[in-house]
Formats: sequence, C-alpha cells, structure tokens
Amino acid sequence: MKTLTLLLAFLTFSSSALAQSSGGGWGFRSYAGAGYANINVSNSSSTLKSNGGLFIYLGAEKTLNDSGLSMTGMLNYTRTTGEASYDFTSGTSHYQGSDVDVDWNNYQISLGLRQRFYPWPWLRPYIEGGGLFGYNQLSYDSDNIN
Repeated sequence: MKTLTLLLAFLTFSSSALAQSSGGGWGFRSYAGAGYANINVSNSSSTLKSNGGLFIYLGAEKTLNDSGLSMTGMLNYTRTTGEASYDFTSGTSHYQGSDVDVDWNNYQISLGLRQRFYPWPWLRPYIEGGGLFGYNQLSYDSDNIN
C-alpha cells in the first residue's frame, strides 16, 4: 500500500483592475502565491522523504463577455529536495539504494474557461473546464546506489 502526503501552505495575494478597452466592462483579475511544499511517499520497500521546498504560482482571469464567461490561466512551480531509499527487483535485476539525495522540480501551466453564474460579492459559484500541462524532473545523486 502506497501513501502519498502532500502539504502546501499558501500565502495568497490578489488584485483586480479594469482593463483599458473601448468596449467597456472588460475585467482583468490576477493572483500570485508562494508556500511551503513537503512530500513524503512510503510503502513496504521504498521511501521518499522531503526536506521541504518551495511552491510558487501565478494566475490570471480575463472576462470575455458580459455573460460571466472568462478565460483563465495559471503557472505553477514546485521544487523540493530530499532522500530516497528503495529495494526493487524486476525479473533478474535487483536495484537497491539508501539515502539517495534527490532534487524534484515540477512545472505546470493551465488554461481554461470559467462560467460564473451569479456575481454576488460574497458568493461566486462557477463551473470551469480546461487543461493542465506539466513537466516533472527528478535528479538524484548516484553515490549511494548499489
């Protein structure tokens, strides 16, 4: 049984401004945040322990028309370092490592459309669809691998 624990603490900043357009009423909203990322994965034969890391995101939303339809976009970056230990057998090959230093980088970009139903100041229900595209890079130190 595998366990994945992901802890992200965010400090979020938000701003709103009206875009300069001759059509009037077009809005632009942006947000940014940063936080602490801690990732721990464990099962019976391997572990990955994080020393803590950094999570940063930037996002924006652009209103497309007066009906509440908006285009959204976000950039995410996560970096953490840690140690991995594993004991893995595949066929006749056996792989073993203990306290292997690892460095994990994750890059993501998302694009979507958001439809707001009621623009009340205290409640803003919406439905959103889109795509998330990402790239993961895991580097390791080969000194502790058998």
